[in-house]
Amino acid sequence: HTDSNSPVDKYSYLGMSVTGGRFFGHMSYAAGAPRSEGHGQVVIFDKSTDNPMPVHSILDGEQFGSSFGYELTTADVNGDHRPDLIVAAPLYFTKTEGGAVYVYQNNQDTLPTKYTLKLTGPLESRFGLALANIGDLNKDNCEDLAVGAPYEGNGVVYIYLGSRQGLNSKPAQKILASELGGTVPNGQPIRTFGISISGNTDLDDNSYPDVVIGAFNSSAAVILLARPIISIQTSVQREELRNMDPNRPGCLADPASNLTCFTFRACCSIDPYDEKNKELRLAYSVEAETFDHLKKFSRVFFFDRDNKRTNVLSRVVKVHTDGRTECQAVTGYIKSNTRDIQTPVRFRLKYSLEEPPLAESALVRLNPILDQTQAHVDFEGTFQKDCGDDDLCESNL
Repeated sequence: HTDSNSPVDKYSYLGMSVTGGRFFGHMSYAAGAPRSEGHGQVVIFDKSTDNPMPVHSILDGEQFGSSFGYELTTADVNGDHRPDLIVAAPLYFTKTEGGAVYVYQNNQDTLPTKYTLKLTGPLESRFGLALANIGDLNKDNCEDLAVGAPYEGNGVVYIYLGSRQGLNSKPAQKILASELGGTVPNGQPIRTFGISISGNTDLDDNSYPDVVIGAFNSSAAVILLARPIISIQTSVQREELRNMDPNRPGCLADPASNLTCFTFRACCSIDPYDEKNKELRLAYSVEAETFDHLKKFSRVFFFDRDNKRTNVLSRVVKVHTDGRTECQAVTGYIKSNTRDIQTPVRFRLKYSLEEPPLAESALVRLNPILDQTQAHVDFEGTFQKDCGDDDLCESNL
């Protein structure tokens, strides 16, 4: 483009970032112009043999001086085989935020002019100074995103997972330079970690994409290898948790108990992931009522392995990795003199992997991890109210 036919003004820094994809059913190219109109713009060109290529549309930043379009990338964040456009504005700010990333989700070969999702980082972090499509980390057929915030402390990289509903707004992982434990040759800690990111390349041949992250102020680059992710399905069989009678002591598992008790079955299944590993050791915990600050004290308790009362029961089990569903029985008790017998009792079941220690030579062969998005489930137990078939109690004064 010459000055006379450029879609943006002079000194708009058009081409500061570029990406491409079939945004409208045909090949198009997007170019960032972070100074255009003061707030920044992204110009989308249709692929053509014409010179200059025709402009299809222009996306506008929402805040003056935010450098909208400083960084661009393309990723299929919802697995519909259509590219979604992701735009960074690292100088965006509010009283509590510093940097923004906008997701424009492709809708049946049409890119919206209004963003689908907006992510923001901490104040003065320059969140979005680097973006990268890092491939499909958790094997759900949706591509994932890494966002650099190099001035949040010594630098942070946020990992956001794609899903069928689109990119998750909550990061699945926050990687801090201060937690890497490494130093550069002069003995100083790594700084400006996340100033640049490259991903979607399998460096260690384990079929998972790895990430390389730059830290220019330390003249360093950090390689982060992806660990294999094990898919797990979590469920609960809770027939005895429905309409518990607090005036009736005992239960099938402990009929002689003086307290009302109940039993449910904590279940999981592991998808096959490695022919060499037919079994896994899983730790699971069941917490009653005190998670997420719901309550300070629980109305129910379990007996641990030392026969002590607790509202957080933890156990370790072996499960097969052939997709079969395996369950463990858990028996709980309602405390005596419990007054609140109207509000349901809430539980959280959570699984984690018991990791074997790494051998001294195992520097590259990384242990797998569980897919945490499916490794827990919340459920509840209800009390018998004698309020009719609809279980709704209404006053009649």
